[in-house]
Amino acid sequence: MHNNFNIQNQIEKTLHSIDDINTVDANPYLATRIFAALHNRTQKNIWSKIAIFICKPYIAATAVILLVILNVVLFTINASSSDQDFAISKTATTTNEFAINITSMYDTENINP
Repeated sequence: MHNNFNIQNQIEKTLHSIDDINTVDANPYLATRIFAALHNRTQKNIWSKIAIFICKPYIAATAVILLVILNVVLFTINASSSDQDFAISKTATTTNEFAINITSMYDTENINP
């Protein structure tokens, strides 16, 4: 019972301590001073300048558009060259197939089929 009374007493003290809390007014220029100190503390090297330049929206959008255009151009060039390569390889395969059969039939010194 004594322990229960002690707990109730502690709870009452805690609740009454909240009644005296007041808001604290900060210096109105505190945030400005903190931001100025952080800005002066950081040194701008070449990499940070490049990152700042690349992060601008119009630069990033231009880079994405250029990459998409480059991708489309390379894809079309590759597609047209692969069609030509396929036609050439098909013709060469057909020609080589007949040439192998003819030489193997008439080659008397070649024992292996």
